[in-house]
Amino acid sequence: MRERLDKVIKQRGLIRSRSRAQRMIAAGRIRVAGKILLRPGHPIDPEAQIEIVSREPFVSRGGEKLAAALHTFDIDPAGKCCL
Repeated sequence: MRERLDKVIKQRGLIRSRSRAQRMIAAGRIRVAGKILLRPGHPIDPEAQIEIVSREPFVSRGGEKLAAALHTFDIDPAGKCCL
């Protein structure tokens, strides 16, 4: 019986939450049997080989937003005090 990709990833303990698994799948960071799948609800064989292509660089989406803002506005926070 086939199961949702995000559910299988969570059950195997590869990623700690289903919502994080969904974000990583949508970002193209999960490979199943050598193929990148982009839909968290994609049905897969529960025994399929799953590979994490790359880990998330930040603990939350806020890190991605901040990095994008620093890049967009050409801000270098090195050596500065930030609150």
